[in-house]
Amino acid sequence: MTDPLAELQRCHLDRLEQRYAEVLSRLGHDGVLMYSGHPARHFGDDQPTDFQAYGHFQHWTGQTYLAQSWLLVCPGKRPILYLHAPDDFWHLPARLPQEAW
Repeated sequence: MTDPLAELQRCHLDRLEQRYAEVLSRLGHDGVLMYSGHPARHFGDDQPTDFQAYGHFQHWTGQTYLAQSWLLVCPGKRPILYLHAPDDFWHLPARLPQEAW
């Protein structure tokens, strides 16, 4: 038996792929690269503001808090997610949920 939520997510991604392929073809582009965005800094402070990823990035990934990450979408190819994951003391490693994505 298949998971109904996973099936809905797969249908959502299939529709996004189809629509993006149509628009990219019409515009003559090979693909699109979406940036998730980054948190702004408070003036005079080293702490960032609350962060929420760019809407189109979220629409594809469902991930709200993946700052400084990129998603490459090219028609006919599997989308590629590039995670910002510096190997240092100050950054927690990015973790993705176990989903059909």
